[in-house]
Amino acid sequence: MRDSMSFDTVPFEEDGQQLGPNYDPIKARKEAEVTIAQIVRQHGKPPAGGFFKIRSNPHDFGDYLSITFIYDDECEDAVKYAYDVEGNWPALYDAESRKALGLDLSTKR
Repeated sequence: MRDSMSFDTVPFEEDGQQLGPNYDPIKARKEAEVTIAQIVRQHGKPPAGGFFKIRSNPHDFGDYLSITFIYDDECEDAVKYAYDVEGNWPALYDAESRKALGLDLSTKR
């Protein structure tokens, strides 16, 4: 049976796009794509039975994005991968992610 876990589009100590007048959905999608790439660098490719998806979520102030890992809950490797990602969500972008987003490489934030 399919199950899923949802995550933010950025590491938890990073400032991502926020809904409001300055929200840029193109930048938000890029942040999500870069974060998924970083997760794959850190954890390897998802096993058979699991994959990442960027989802749009409705909100009173507009739609926002989230990263969802969708997996077969009968596939041990996919379940383990999901919980490994959840338990080891990055605090900060790595150097490759910072470069992909055009962020300053000399600082962590």
